[in-house]
Amino acid sequence: MRTSVKIIVAVSALVFTSPALAEWWRAESDHFVVFSEGKQQEALELAQRMERVDMAMRAMQNMPKDEDPVPVTIFRFGDTDDIGRLAGSRGVAGFYRPSSNGAVAFIPARKPRSRGLGARSDDDQGLDPEIILAHEYGHHFMLQNFPANYPAWYVEAYAEVYGTVDIQPKGVFRLGLPATHRANQFLYDENFPAKKLFSPPSKLKPSDSRHFYSVGWLLAHYLTFTDKRPGQLTEYLKLVNGGKTSMAAAEIAFGDLEKLSQEVRKYQDTALGAIEFVPNNFQEPVISARKLTAAEEAAIPHVIKSSRGVTKSTASSVAERIRSVATTYPDDKFVLDALIEAEFDAKNFTASDAAADRALAIDAKNSKALLYKGMVRIEMGEKDSAQYAEARPYLVKAFEADNHNALSLILNYLSYYKAGETIPESAILGLEKGYKLSPYDPYSRILLARQFLNERKGELARYVLGPLVQDPDDEKSDRSKKEDEDDFIGRCVKYIDAGDFVNASAELTRMLDKAEEDEE
Repeated sequence: MRTSVKIIVAVSALVFTSPALAEWWRAESDHFVVFSEGKQQEALELAQRMERVDMAMRAMQNMPKDEDPVPVTIFRFGDTDDIGRLAGSRGVAGFYRPSSNGAVAFIPARKPRSRGLGARSDDDQGLDPEIILAHEYGHHFMLQNFPANYPAWYVEAYAEVYGTVDIQPKGVFRLGLPATHRANQFLYDENFPAKKLFSPPSKLKPSDSRHFYSVGWLLAHYLTFTDKRPGQLTEYLKLVNGGKTSMAAAEIAFGDLEKLSQEVRKYQDTALGAIEFVPNNFQEPVISARKLTAAEEAAIPHVIKSSRGVTKSTASSVAERIRSVATTYPDDKFVLDALIEAEFDAKNFTASDAAADRALAIDAKNSKALLYKGMVRIEMGEKDSAQYAEARPYLVKAFEADNHNALSLILNYLSYYKAGETIPESAILGLEKGYKLSPYDPYSRILLARQFLNERKGELARYVLGPLVQDPDDEKSDRSKKEDEDDFIGRCVKYIDAGDFVNASAELTRMLDKAEEDEE
């Protein structure tokens, strides 16, 4: 699917290197839907492990079971070379992509193919794809449950801590295990002081972000799993969320930062211990699995590309391939759903609408078909404003058919905004619900923050924008002009703090307009 917020890098045509006659399985649990190439047991085990990771995060935060979770879709296929091509960067062994239409993740099913005698593997540091998946789910979990402004180093450190969680039988898990996959990186980072993690972005080189995963992890481990500085990490994060710069908050919470850096460096040479947890009332996660049908197997490679996000150069080819599959399987729901999305992404709106009609003739409550019927009319509304009203019944029905899909609520709200009409209370409440369903999606955050600003609710707007706010620079900032021009969120927050909600809202509108221009 194409999006108007995330700028998607170009994705080359992919050839999945699956072994001949490889099977595909779908495993489903409370928080995950797994499409896995290989054996049934592999699909089941991945879903079970990720459910246990979620349980560990909830146990650590003393959070109750999520009664109505929005599942994350995981595609497990190919090898690391295939994942790298899909991501647009060789060496990527797994990645995650959030959007209001659903969060998805991609990991390999196999080790990379041999590149010849003496060739090095991309995963020679032991960076297991499931560690990456647990790390990325840490980001997802944080955004889903803790809508606050966390410094960049802590965001990565938090995810690293859960990336190495050791899942044991009967609900037991160990947390705080050393990040052995970063061993080589620690050698290179030996002279990077922990205090530098608190520097504003302009004071760090682009390559310094790698230290968030190593030195940042070590600092978080020291502050979390020892009793040397009790309560200081919580105080630091509270000060950052209160508007202090990361550096100012650190100086208040930790005191002498040089001393802290020395303590952390010494801590690296100690035996870093993990803590074992035994959750109360543990219940094994319930996982179901089934083999994909022939139609689903034919479509799945193209569904993966579409789910990753297409560009102008790839949308047409993906649509052409799914169109071919639909010729063979004209009445299959999975194939038709893929065709609806692919035609829309390729801007073949009439064809997308026709495919949706075919799907609705088979199942009048097909949520995806209803959603895209509405999306087509939102697109047509640019030239014919009457189409916005035509879109709304479809979007309402789409949410009734699938009350996990935030995009239908967000687009219903936008249909009034784009038409220049008074937005009814029901649509505003729908936008709030859409945000709660997909807080990991920046688009829903920005739209809701702008709505709050238009209602002169500056404090709520600032709260919603929290995870998108970067650490402010000091007066001697050497930020480039381009960085300053693109810092819409930073300027918005400054306007909010000054009580100027009109200009704050205008900054978010400019940000959304620029994202749409960039996509085009």
